[in-house]
Amino acid sequence: MKDLNNNDTINIQKKLKEIIPLSEAKKSLLKSGYLLEARLENILQKNGYYVRSNVPYPDPKTGVTREIDLDAINAISLKPRKGDFIFLELIIECINNDQPLAFITKEPLYMDYQDFEIKMVGLPEKLLKKRGSKNFISLPEYLGMKEYHHFFKGRIATQYCTFEKKQKGQNKGEWRAFHYEDHHESFHKLCDALEYSMLDLQTQINLFDEDGINIQFFYNILVVQNDLLDIRQIGTTVKIKKTNHIKFLITDFVKGKEKNYVVDVVREGYIENFLKNLQNEMDITSLKISKKYSMMKKEIEKKLLKEKIVKAISTFSNLIGKSTNIEQD
Repeated sequence: MKDLNNNDTINIQKKLKEIIPLSEAKKSLLKSGYLLEARLENILQKNGYYVRSNVPYPDPKTGVTREIDLDAINAISLKPRKGDFIFLELIIECINNDQPLAFITKEPLYMDYQDFEIKMVGLPEKLLKKRGSKNFISLPEYLGMKEYHHFFKGRIATQYCTFEKKQKGQNKGEWRAFHYEDHHESFHKLCDALEYSMLDLQTQINLFDEDGINIQFFYNILVVQNDLLDIRQIGTTVKIKKTNHIKFLITDFVKGKEKNYVVDVVREGYIENFLKNLQNEMDITSLKISKKYSMMKKEIEKKLLKEKIVKAISTFSNLIGKSTNIEQD
């Protein structure tokens, strides 16, 4: 049997499978979100973030491994203290939307720390509301983050859609509003990946016996390449305007419990401004933590002491139990 040389192999491959021309490959890439991810990764790195792409996480319902587009972490110094930091983690999905992504926004009836929860993990997570009080509150509430955090400013959306032309039927060529299943999936991937990242970090923190302040804030971000629309219905009037940033509120169930997530939907051209705004918020947060550093440190020490006592009692109880079993034998 005659051996095939390289030229024969190439000719057979060409006959069996058509190879995409470079011009078409470029068009295909431009329509996808891959180039958007690459551009965004560069921007994040220039802004001091450590970035990972295509980060795996387990689907909470099926256990199947899935991927989030980008995960970026930055450290913010606890000014004016040296060597102490708070961390900021951005969990990001990218969409190259060929049609505008539209969000129906409204003024929320109220804004509290439960509905617009700032996601965080670390020590301390909760503190006494005030000296002598027995009521504990979350760290964001303790720091008064409602006064300056963007979650608590402006309008919020709970509905969204995009647009397409009907390709067949009586009203062929007519535009209709709907939403892609891929868009829906991107929002829920963000929530699932965030929960996994928070749980993973909490597990790591629990393994170390440290009494220092260790706090990490988490943000879900959907970056769209093209137009983003703010839809407002005022009476019978509908107003539509282009915008750079929308807050989208998602309610999901995690282990049977209802949880809220705020997703920052950001147009690609605005992402650097958005990162600057996040940095400003974290700078304010670091200053507030620095001012309350001593009080927060005491709370951490109390918490760790209680945990050590509980652990010691548990260990002692187990030893007594084993001793009793030996005597009975």
